[in-house]
Amino acid sequence: MRKNVNGIIFTTREIDVIACIANGRSSKAVASLLKISPHTVSVHIKNIGKKIGCSSQNDIINFIEKSDQYSAIHEYYVQLIHGNLIKPINKSANYKTDDSPVRILIGLAAAVIFIGVIIIFLLQITNKYHIRPNVPFITDSVFVDREDILKKIENSFNESDDIKIAVLVGQGGSGKTTIARRYLFSQKDDVIWEINAENEAGIRFSLDNLANLLAQTKEQKEELDFIKSIVGDDTRYTKLVFFIAKILKSANGWVMLFENVNDFGIIKNYFPNDYRIWGRGKIIVTSRNANIKNIAFLNEKNIVDIGTLDQEKKEKLFMNIVGNSKTVQTDEAKKALRNFLNNILSFPLDVSAAAYYIKSSGVSYDEYLKKIKIRDEIFDNSQSKLLRENLNYKKTRYSIITSVLDDIIGHRPEYKKIWLMICLLDSDDIPKDFLKTPECDTITDAFIHNLLEHSLIIDNGDTFGIHRITQEIGLQYIEEKLSDFEKIKYSDEIVNRMSCCEKIACRFYEGQDSSTIFGDRVKTARHLQSIMRKIQKLNFAENKKREYDLKLGLALFHCFENLKTTEFIQEFAEKIIRQNESENVLKDTDLAVLLEICASKCICSEKIDDAKKYLSRSMTLCKKLKFNNCIRVFCLSDCAALAVLEKNYDEAEKYLKEARQLLKNFQKSWQLQTAVRIFKRYCDCYKNCSEQSEEKLRCIVEFGAEILKVLDVNRIFHADSIFLIKKETAELCKKIENAKHLPPVALN
Repeated sequence: MRKNVNGIIFTTREIDVIACIANGRSSKAVASLLKISPHTVSVHIKNIGKKIGCSSQNDIINFIEKSDQYSAIHEYYVQLIHGNLIKPINKSANYKTDDSPVRILIGLAAAVIFIGVIIIFLLQITNKYHIRPNVPFITDSVFVDREDILKKIENSFNESDDIKIAVLVGQGGSGKTTIARRYLFSQKDDVIWEINAENEAGIRFSLDNLANLLAQTKEQKEELDFIKSIVGDDTRYTKLVFFIAKILKSANGWVMLFENVNDFGIIKNYFPNDYRIWGRGKIIVTSRNANIKNIAFLNEKNIVDIGTLDQEKKEKLFMNIVGNSKTVQTDEAKKALRNFLNNILSFPLDVSAAAYYIKSSGVSYDEYLKKIKIRDEIFDNSQSKLLRENLNYKKTRYSIITSVLDDIIGHRPEYKKIWLMICLLDSDDIPKDFLKTPECDTITDAFIHNLLEHSLIIDNGDTFGIHRITQEIGLQYIEEKLSDFEKIKYSDEIVNRMSCCEKIACRFYEGQDSSTIFGDRVKTARHLQSIMRKIQKLNFAENKKREYDLKLGLALFHCFENLKTTEFIQEFAEKIIRQNESENVLKDTDLAVLLEICASKCICSEKIDDAKKYLSRSMTLCKKLKFNNCIRVFCLSDCAALAVLEKNYDEAEKYLKEARQLLKNFQKSWQLQTAVRIFKRYCDCYKNCSEQSEEKLRCIVEFGAEILKVLDVNRIFHADSIFLIKKETAELCKKIENAKHLPPVALN
């Protein structure tokens, strides 16, 4: 262990104290571990503080974390712990002596020698190794009851033969390491060892320490010294791995924990994979990488997903830490605790962080929830300190998420817009198609893969979910990372994409119904409402917020169009129209559609004057839209409906004739829906006009039959339209004396 840290020279004992403090030990715990008095510890801390120019333990921790010796100091601490866990056999004993004869002493000496020879002999024929876990013991208060996970580990081991493997996968703070360490301490194998597998340097350092402990005979120590002398890291560590494997093969069982594996490519050269070389043992791997299940040599049954804590376990863990369970004896107190924990991520880290902070600060549940929503450096540092002192865990949920995002987005700036959109949408059932455009399909897939790799999202096939606290932290993070230009640019693209009428209102989408593109209207509405709510909280100018609100409001209107009552839809549409008069944001196409829908709703409630007013404005806009026959056809069918209400059947027929000429065919979605609408208008016109000729009635029945041929391709989606046409056709048939000559398809 070097005594030079950032250019400052420390004594060996000061390094001991620094290692303990950096790993969350209190002064009292440091004294107990190092077998020195608390006063001596205080003196060392004071001397360390003078050397680095500070006075508090927190400053010492910050100093070490920023140094290039942080990893080495952590490993040195592990060695200190290990040295205190394994007590060397006392090689001498104190005996009371008196004036006993010399022969008694000689006899005692001979007996000791004899026993020693027997012990050495037994060690030669039995196993010599007893390397216990190089990690702190996991107490019940921290572990809570997760016997179900331990059972899954055992079950996954049962799926393996010689080298048994269990892979614990879960988000940071889900309790993977705690569960793995708890399992290690329950084992009776001769060698139990944890390897820091986050990077290659950590793996090699852990293996060096293990090799030093395993080399017990003179021959082994000489072989290890030779390996250490080899020039070239790759060759040296290849030899070292075989050296460790050879010794483990002769041990009476071994268990290894590969902690925090995110890339299997890093550990493959160090991973025990052949029992003929390593002997029979067990391996536990912990990883945040949800894609690890795709590794070729892993059996799917080896994977143990570490889920969240249920309500009962959350409450138990919280109360184990806070103590004083009498405070939650009443029904009201229990309800308050449940409501509070419902707002906390259901991972041990988050429950523990809340419990330790509330216990130490005495803040209320509501105050704590406000603090985690409005992050600041002081609060985050306080939580980090509490977690280090109590759990030897260095990261809070905020720092876990932001560090992961730094790693992902820092290397690919094009991910910024996608992450912003994920944070603005509702947290449940986010369709992956929402995030994709033809030009960035590959980028989106790669980003989703990265998020899954770090367990930030939960994959559900075509959709995925994200916890709302992760979303809140992520939104705060990305808002800080985006420049003002990027924020407006990306938000414009997101709002324009999500408020695109061609995608949300199926009447304008030339293809399948919008449900196949964006999910059903209810889910789409939920996501639109989420964007409307969250985007108002971002730091935009008020006019920009009103623009977004108007565009998203129009999209939401189209989602609600067939879900809400006529009165609601009309009021909603009128509100958007009024709002647009002051903002002038909507495109002519969108406004024309909105006005036409208002007119249609007015016709349904027989508000003729209002309908004429909306139709007049919509038709005026239609004249500007030379190539958009869709809106004009709808307007003409509405004009026909108005004429029917006023009993002006000739005028109604004129409008319908013009509409059919513009329609031409109805192979596209909007054309098909419009054809059904025109057919309904014709029926209204002819049913109410007693003077219609049989020839005209026969023409409309044939028109209905023509539509039915197209509708029949998708009976499920168009079931209502099919029923409508057949019902109306049957009524028209009653007016025709010679019904048997009608087209057979209309009578089926």
